Amino acid sequence: MLNLVVVLLIFFTSLCWSAGGFADSNCPKESSATLISLQGKALVEIGGKGIPHEVKLNDKICQGDRVSTQPNSRVSLELPGNEILRLKEQTEITFAELNINTASIIKIAKGFLNFISRKPKEIKIESGITNAMPLGTEFAFNVDEAKASVWVYEGKVKVFNQYGSVIIGPGNSFAQVEKGQAPKVQIDIHPRDAVNWALYYPPLLPYPAKTTDIDNDIHLAIEDYRHGLVNAALTRLDALPQPKQTPYFHKVRGAMRLTVGQDGLASEDINTLLAINPNDAEAMALQSVKALSQNHKEDAYTLANKA
Repeated sequence: MLNLVVVLLIFFTSLCWSAGGFADSNCPKESSATLISLQGKALVEIGGKGIPHEVKLNDKICQGDRVSTQPNSRVSLELPGNEILRLKEQTEITFAELNINTASIIKIAKGFLNFISRKPKEIKIESGITNAMPLGTEFAFNVDEAKASVWVYEGKVKVFNQYGSVIIGPGNSFAQVEKGQAPKVQIDIHPRDAVNWALYYPPLLPYPAKTTDIDNDIHLAIEDYRHGLVNAALTRLDALPQPKQTPYFHKVRGAMRLTVGQDGLASEDINTLLAINPNDAEAMALQSVKALSQNHKEDAYTLANKA
């Protein structure tokens, strides 16, 4: 088996946190959210206006602030009642109301969020297409210009707009809302797959073989990644022309993609490697990490043994 570098979570996250940031720390804990996890880059606009500033770990986000995650980035926020709000890359939200004692209102302009609470919390999600009012403890909400989708994992969520409403609970279904239409319940055989982007995937960067000729841009991308510049690293790799996309390139990019929750894109790199060499140890190791994080334990064990 080829040697693999497994970077521990505490080491990895310390590198991924931005070095500088700006946020209003004057709002009290009872009406603020705290940035508890950051991979890549996120911006905040104080009061929802003005020049966006980069945020860093433990920054407070106040009522009225707008938060946006950048490409190849994701964040986790702790709300006043200890609820967890996860934001996927290129998501933009505004905390219209944020208070431990009253209902919080989160306006989402675009993107994907995942809400988790240990106990039922009165909260309302608003978008230009539909709204959601959770009656439970875990759900996910995705919206773009044309439609919105809501999945529920614990409890119930009322999904509604001016055209109608539905109440959905856990199971093989979700609510989908086309722009200008009433919410409808749809079948989803694997509803948990919708939030695979929010899972933690242990970093797994490969050591190159001594005989491997590595392009300088790949070296630079690895340095960017190790300094927490995940978007810069992946942007650099994506720009490499086809002749430079060697097996080692796919191993590095697949590992980076997986660590920021891009499991679908990471699978493309993994499949490319396996098409070249069905017994590629590092490709199977990435598959094993992906399977384990997604709670497919038997598959993870089998793949780990093959690797």
